[in-house]
Amino acid sequence: MVGELGRLRHGSGQMFHLSMPGDGAEGYAFLTAQEVAPCGLDTGTPAPLRVSHPVTPTAVHASSFIAARDRQYPPELAFDGDPGDGVERGRPWLWRGRVDRGVVRHTDRSRRVTLTTGWDRVSGHGEDLFTGNSHLRRVSFQVDGRTVGTPDVAEDDREVTFEHLHAVGSTVRLVAEAVWPGARWSDLCIAEITIEGTLRQTVASPPPRPSSDDETGAGGDDADQSRCLYQTYTSFHLRPTETVTRVGSEEVATNPQVRVLRAGTTLRGRDGIFYVRFLDGSEREGWMFIPLRDLGPGCPQI
Repeated sequence: MVGELGRLRHGSGQMFHLSMPGDGAEGYAFLTAQEVAPCGLDTGTPAPLRVSHPVTPTAVHASSFIAARDRQYPPELAFDGDPGDGVERGRPWLWRGRVDRGVVRHTDRSRRVTLTTGWDRVSGHGEDLFTGNSHLRRVSFQVDGRTVGTPDVAEDDREVTFEHLHAVGSTVRLVAEAVWPGARWSDLCIAEITIEGTLRQTVASPPPRPSSDDETGAGGDDADQSRCLYQTYTSFHLRPTETVTRVGSEEVATNPQVRVLRAGTTLRGRDGIFYVRFLDGSEREGWMFIPLRDLGPGCPQI
């Protein structure tokens, strides 16, 4: 079934969203105007693509994890964006780790899942903790009890990604089927897991905003006309100045929609800092980090 029009062109072909009757599989393909003419689609204006966002699980469970007095590794650490910590588990050959409710409310489809296969970190003594601990050799990804994929992992692969997924469901489970034994320890550690899903209601990529060449401040007239909207999906820190530190910042957990007024010059990994205004009626403004891939082409660029 040929659906919405995409944004890309290749020669005489235009990208269209396709869905397969029956299993619901989806994807994009380049088709010519002649090929889609019987569908009666308007090929003039591209429709906005659906956006995949990293999502935060509403609850996380693991078959086991270390909770000793001097070492605390709860399963929530696998979703905090810090690869330095992780969820460490004993008896790796018997381990059946589980991430429940891995796709949060308002997310109906898992598109991409990425996880580290071990603890990719060097200790203070210069020891590679990835090879020192056990790491994944084969892992299965399940959604609502259905196995989506079970890839084998090479011994030196430190990350595995399930891509091009179209898995609908509310419970995600990752199962370690086999591991590569560690050189020193038998524990298996999963440092980070990222689940990206398609929101049922997303903000369409905005049209290009007016030129900001003569913009003098974050709250200038041009900024007020910005059509760049961003829907936050997890807690974040609103900063009074363009800085990486959290000194003087305020943690926001209400997931407001914001208008992106201006781009800063600071990068933190794959995130950039932007000056935003809340659209929840409070009109609050400040600086926040936003994943660069989540902003459309019409948004301010760093």
